[in-house]
Amino acid sequence: MNDVITNNTIFNNGGGIALTECSDNIGCNVMDYMNISNNVVVNNGVAGTGGQHFGINFYHVRGLHNVVQNNLIYGNLPSDYAHHDVTCIAGTPISGTDANGTAGGCPSTNPKSDPSIAATFVNFQSDTNSAPTSNYNPANYQLKLGSNAINQGTTSCAASPGISPCTPATDFSGKTRPNPPSIGAYEP
Repeated sequence: MNDVITNNTIFNNGGGIALTECSDNIGCNVMDYMNISNNVVVNNGVAGTGGQHFGINFYHVRGLHNVVQNNLIYGNLPSDYAHHDVTCIAGTPISGTDANGTAGGCPSTNPKSDPSIAATFVNFQSDTNSAPTSNYNPANYQLKLGSNAINQGTTSCAASPGISPCTPATDFSGKTRPNPPSIGAYEP
């Protein structure tokens, strides 16, 4: 498997990005040459029951050529990164402890962070019973000027046979992405 997970905005979910192979490694495709870049992964794991509760979670992933880079990641519970039964190589080790109690975390190259949601989004409004999903406003997820996500993305992809190009040419609203692109679904 050599998939691309790039330029997404993942916020306030039970979990963020979960990369999972079979725990017995029998009859499973190896997740390798994956590209996980330019994603906003913020405040996930808030549900607290069942599922994958981390920002980016590696579970029994055996590939050694996966690229995790230039993601804006913070505020995920119980930690931003987790690695369950995975040998992590390259990149910058992430602090914290995963569900197995293993210190560190899977490496990420050039991770980004903002001090708060107010610094990341122009006017984010959480969905509530009084403001259901049908009231969704895309401006809530636009990047705020000054966010560390603006023009901090990358167009670098996982090595061949990874998929290239690995960054979409336009954002979620159709706006052309510059080089370097911004992190997340929208260009400011």
